[in-house]
Amino acid sequence: MGILKIIVTLFSVYVVIAMIFQFSIITKKLKPNKLTRLFYNDDEIFSKAWKRIKKKGILKYVLKNTIIMTVMMGILGILSLLTKQSLYGEAQSQIMSNALLMGVILGILFSLMLWFFGNDRFNGLKQKYNAK
Repeated sequence: MGILKIIVTLFSVYVVIAMIFQFSIITKKLKPNKLTRLFYNDDEIFSKAWKRIKKKGILKYVLKNTIIMTVMMGILGILSLLTKQSLYGEAQSQIMSNALLMGVILGILFSLMLWFFGNDRFNGLKQKYNAK
């Protein structure tokens, strides 16, 4: 099984689990706990968490997410080396450097996107609850 198939399978499983937890919490069949919060955040929990994240600042947020993404891409690079498969269509000797570089680039891009989406969601929730 190729690495891409493994990634797609894991992502699909994550999405399905997140949807099941979200439905179960919304319909009050399941109480939110630490496990369910990994997959679904309601508005109140998100607001509290985002206040802490925002207080720490965008630089720390981007740095943390970039490190996480770089480690994940490094693991994919190691798996690619162990299975002797090409990653990104490159030669075996270039896999780790390309994986780490992609981790840094994707980490910065994704964390900036998540910062602005999270900030937008937080501001929308703030307006929604201030209007009530």
